[in-house]
Parts: sequence; structure tokens; C-alpha cells
Amino acid sequence: MRWLGVAAVMGFCTAYAMWGGRNPVTATPITPLVQPDPESQKAAQAPPPPTAPTAVKINPDNIDFGEVKVGQSKEQTVQIENTGAQLMNILEVRGTCGCLKLEMPEKKIEPGKSQPLKLTFVGQSGRRQENYTVTVVTDEPAKPASGFLVKGKVIQVFFLEPQTLYYEFVAKGRAKTLETTLTRCDGKPFEIKNISAVHPEFSFTWAPVEGKNKSVYKIQGTVRGEKPGIVTEGAAVLTDHPEVPALALYVSARITGDVVSLTPQLIATRGSDGVVEPFSTVIKRLTPGRIQIESVTESHLASPGPAMHQVEFESQPIDDVQCTLIIRLKGTSFEQPPQGEFVIKTNVEETPLRVPYRAVQRGPLIAPGEQKAPQRAPRP
Repeated sequence: MRWLGVAAVMGFCTAYAMWGGRNPVTATPITPLVQPDPESQKAAQAPPPPTAPTAVKINPDNIDFGEVKVGQSKEQTVQIENTGAQLMNILEVRGTCGCLKLEMPEKKIEPGKSQPLKLTFVGQSGRRQENYTVTVVTDEPAKPASGFLVKGKVIQVFFLEPQTLYYEFVAKGRAKTLETTLTRCDGKPFEIKNISAVHPEFSFTWAPVEGKNKSVYKIQGTVRGEKPGIVTEGAAVLTDHPEVPALALYVSARITGDVVSLTPQLIATRGSDGVVEPFSTVIKRLTPGRIQIESVTESHLASPGPAMHQVEFESQPIDDVQCTLIIRLKGTSFEQPPQGEFVIKTNVEETPLRVPYRAVQRGPLIAPGEQKAPQRAPRP
């Protein structure tokens, strides 16, 4: 129970949105090794300039936390001064890393006065950069944003590569295993006591790598789902190291059910009249038996719940196990191309199938390959 408690705490720290924000991996071109220009390095490390004239003055305008061990934290304070003649309100203070905790209790600043901004730098495990930026946004005209530089080097004890295991799509009832490596940076031996997860879909095994004096371990994580849906969390890797007794191993899988959409995301165009063209996909049953679409509703991805738009659908059987599904968003009052997900209920299983969708704005009304006819010069 102790380990499960630790896993529960770490699990809620996981960024649940891992699935929505991932971009395709693109190849990085290889460039010749060139000695960096010092001035270019300074420009790259400098905070962004204000987006508009501002009366904000930050003192000091850069912070260096030095070296911070994993699990430890350091604090510093800067003063945010209002050099203008009007009352200023701080609308937002944000950092470029979750390792920075920012606290500013009083966000109203009188002319000529200042308020403290407390920064706490927390040493977190994993490969991290050493330069960060804190941005301060005010309610001045054009809502200008001022930034200042924050430096901090985390002294790592362990490296977990990769730190996140993406299982992608896993069929219900099937198992999938991925591997990661846990290395102690100083090369000294250590022991993994346990790896625990709150979700029972995940299980782990581990063993030291031969010839590494128990300073490197191979970890295998296996997921097996019995219900369709997304399962994601931070599993707790518990070690015998006195300073870093636990690390987070992020795991995420999408368990597919007995019914799947052959198009993972539905895309349709929206015309200038606000009408969204029909969405179309093929719904397939992976188990024996006939498939039937019982209902289709719509909800937004960020807050699944009651339908935001009225929909109508049409199902056309292809054979016993698959059918073509056509979905239409009713109405024309779409100021922006809508996006969300369709919730599709079938006769196969209780859990509905959720298929994301988005509409894109239609471009110029020119068919592919069609060219505008050249205009003839007027006859003399």
C-alpha cells in the first residue's frame, strides 16, 4: 500500500494531454560543426523584448540558481516595479518550465511602487536545459509582456531514457511491451525496489544490465487493457538511493475496443457560408457478429459531456462487420471551423467509440489542376 500511495501521488502529476499535443517526428538536417558566435549565444539566451511599451521594471532582470540537486529546491525574489503614472495590474506571470514555481500574492502595483515575485526552482529528474524565461504580462495598453532570464543547472542522479512510454493503439485484451533504461549517472550500483502504477493495466519487470555493476537497469513495461479508452499516468520507480527514492516513468496507451473507426480523425471542409460538409468513415467490428450504429452525438475534446452541436447520421452496411458512417453537423452558425469528437454508440459494447473530428476552412473555389483562364487584352 505504501508503494501504491507513492504511485498515486506521482500519477496525478502526469500531463494527461500527451495525446493531443504530439507532433509528427521530422528528420533534423545535419549541419557542419561551426564554432558558435558569442554574440549569437547571448541573443539566444536573452529574454524576449516587450511586445509593446511598458512601465514594468524588473530588478534584478536575471536570476542564477546555480547547481541544484534532484529533489532539492532554491528560492529567490525579484521586484516588479511600476515606473509609470497609472495603477498597473499584473495579469499573468508564467515560466517556460514546470520546475519553476512563481508566487506573486499582490498583483496591483501603484505608480512608483513595486511588488515581490518569489521564484522557486525545483530540481527535477530527466534531461533539462539550463536557461529559462519568466514572462510578466500587464493590463497596460496592448497588454505588453516583459521577460527575464532564469538559469539553473540540475545535478542529475539518474537518467531514464526514454522517460515516457507511448504504447499508441493496443487492442482490448492484447498485451504490448515497451522498454526503457534507468542509469545512475555516477556509475555506482543501486537497486530498484519496486515499480508501481495505480492503473492495473500496467505491469513492470526489471533487471540489471550485465557488465554495468548494477548501475544500469533495463525496465520492461507491459500494458493490457480490458476496456477501451485512454490510460495514462506516472508510475513510481522506487530505488534505494537516499536522495532520490522515487522517479516518475510516464506511460500512456489508447486501448481500442471491439469497434474501431478506420479513419482515426475525421476531417471536413467548412464553406464561406458556414456550412460544414459531411464527415465520413468506415466503422468496423473486430469480433464476430453484425454491427449496428445506434446513436451519434457530439462533444468537445476539452470537456466531454453534453452535445455542443446537433448532429444527424446515416449508416450504410458494407457487410456484417463494417459499415459506412456519414455524420453531418446541423446548422450554419459556425464562426470558426468547429472541432471536437463524435461519440458513437453501437450494439457491440457499452463503452461508446470516440472519434475526434475537425473542420477546415475551404480555400479558393478552384478545382485541383484547374487554372484561371488568362484574361485577353482588349482589342484595339
